[in-house]
Amino acid sequence: METASTRDVASNGENFYLHALLGAVVTVATSIIPFSPLIGGAVAGYLHNEGTGRGTRAGLVSGIFASLPLAAVFFFMFTIMSFGSLTTGEFAGPMFVIIMIGLILLIAAVYILGLSAVGGYIGAMYADSRAQARATAEFPVPDTTHASVPNDETATVDDQTTK
Repeated sequence: METASTRDVASNGENFYLHALLGAVVTVATSIIPFSPLIGGAVAGYLHNEGTGRGTRAGLVSGIFASLPLAAVFFFMFTIMSFGSLTTGEFAGPMFVIIMIGLILLIAAVYILGLSAVGGYIGAMYADSRAQARATAEFPVPDTTHASVPNDETATVDDQTTK
């Protein structure tokens, strides 16, 4: 039998890739800004809102989605260079360019994935703090730090009556 809490967890799990995709869209849309993967990962982690571990994973998957265009560029360049080297018979020059492009894109992918994961962690932490603030606002904790006794009443302290 399925309870309400398991349905909620299942629905949040189903939205995992949607949240990651939205984070990737934010990363691509803000790509003109430095550290934009941090923003996209934070959006994914905040939207997922299942703790910092899952938020970090949502940010990481968001970074993977955002780096797919880099993989497409590398595949395209590899295909052009391979075709060019087959037709000309020269392999050293195109292979050097392929290796350099691959290294540059690898560094870019690590940059995107790393910042997206950190952003996911930050977004999840922010979502947790907002949830705690809402819970505290709905159910305030009574102040028990000071015991107050009006002047006209008596209070009992350690079986002694004081006035």
